[in-house]
Amino acid sequence: MRGSKLARALPAPLPPHHALRARAEGNRRHRFACLIAVLLAAAFAPLATQAQSYPSRPVKIIVPTVAGGVVDVVTRLLAQQLAARLGHGFVIDNRSGAGNTLGSREAARAEPDGTTLLMSSASGQVISPMIYKDAGYDPLQSFAPIGLFAEGSIILVVNPKEPWQSAGEIVAAAKASPGRLNYGSAGTGTIPHLTGELFKASAGIDLVYPIAAAR
Repeated sequence: MRGSKLARALPAPLPPHHALRARAEGNRRHRFACLIAVLLAAAFAPLATQAQSYPSRPVKIIVPTVAGGVVDVVTRLLAQQLAARLGHGFVIDNRSGAGNTLGSREAARAEPDGTTLLMSSASGQVISPMIYKDAGYDPLQSFAPIGLFAEGSIILVVNPKEPWQSAGEIVAAAKASPGRLNYGSAGTGTIPHLTGELFKASAGIDLVYPIAAAR
């Protein structure tokens, strides 16, 4: 099967990357994973001879984030490895927006012939279908998982000009001035965004997410 051949061609998962630390970092890190998936279709039960010749033409990997982000970078590393092992080019197509939703929707609507893949984190495969009334796809029905490729961490950082040296000091400052501190993330509805909300709830503090506040 095409999915099986791709899974065998995948290099070993990348270890968690070690992000540079700013002057303040949370004591706990939230882990995320990048999953490569291929569209479900009857094409996944091809004749053995068809499976052996896969891919017969270049394959597109949709990345539902901006170029230069973590998911994009690891996908480009993967594409190089797959091209070398399978003998055909793997082209990256960045379709960012709505917390991985737009790119995932584009992948779900593509021709299910095995030449369109999706590299996604939990933001698009778990969270978006839960927070949007109609994400435009069903993560369980629209895609077939191939394998886990990378793991990473989400860290809490601040501007080095700020005086805080720990997460505890940030919490203390937020409690002293409720609603004064802002925080940002990779996008509304993404794992980093919800991790920030979890941090707020766990610490009992009032941090402002500017995008939400502007609505």
